[in-house]
Amino acid sequence: MTTSKAAGEEIRMDLKCHTNFEVEGAIHKEGIYYTVTATDGRIILKGDIFSLTCSDNQLTQLDISKNSYMQALYCHNNKLTQLDLSKNLYIQVLHCHNNQLSQLNVSQNTKLQELDCSENQIKKEAMDALIASLPDRSKEEEKGDFIVIDTDGIEANVCTEKQVANAHAKGWIPKKWENGDRVDYEGSEDVAIDAILAQEEATIIAIYSVDGRRLAELQQGVNIVRLSNGKTHKVLITDKQ
Repeated sequence: MTTSKAAGEEIRMDLKCHTNFEVEGAIHKEGIYYTVTATDGRIILKGDIFSLTCSDNQLTQLDISKNSYMQALYCHNNKLTQLDLSKNLYIQVLHCHNNQLSQLNVSQNTKLQELDCSENQIKKEAMDALIASLPDRSKEEEKGDFIVIDTDGIEANVCTEKQVANAHAKGWIPKKWENGDRVDYEGSEDVAIDAILAQEEATIIAIYSVDGRRLAELQQGVNIVRLSNGKTHKVLITDKQ
């Protein structure tokens, strides 16, 4: 893994191994706290690691390809732009929310039961591909948890009603974070604003966020628009206009 933190700064790592492990590029301080020693921010973990928590470390790169028996990975609140899980066949829990991922493939992770990828940048065809890659749990009694949206944070993911339906068909329950709780997510309406204005023969007189804040202009994501004919619509903006 690589952190943008400088040598001498503190990071947190919680590792669970079947055997002893070694850490290069950082020295153990106490508990889950380590001090970075690598001048290039590169930290190497050696050992049979089956659970790793490395969140809140300003990570820009994470390679877990050699940890083939990894069962749980918590790498949220970092700066990751990509995450390769193709060698992690036994992973069951993945929390990679609040990163900078624009795509994610879990097709090799057939044992996956819980995925939190909220607060990333996955939308359109990339969201289609992610949902298509989810392991099929449609015949399983216990469905998978797919946390895809965080209404409490800065969300750039877009998951439409159709995509939510596709996830359900594969045995996954899309959810969102709302006021600190996981609740079922119904998906955003994939409706073009131009089509609404033409159909209603109206203009926009006010724009609101989903939590009721007045906006100066349409924002990427879901907007509530009030029209000159008195009607309101929820619209999805996939690219800021």
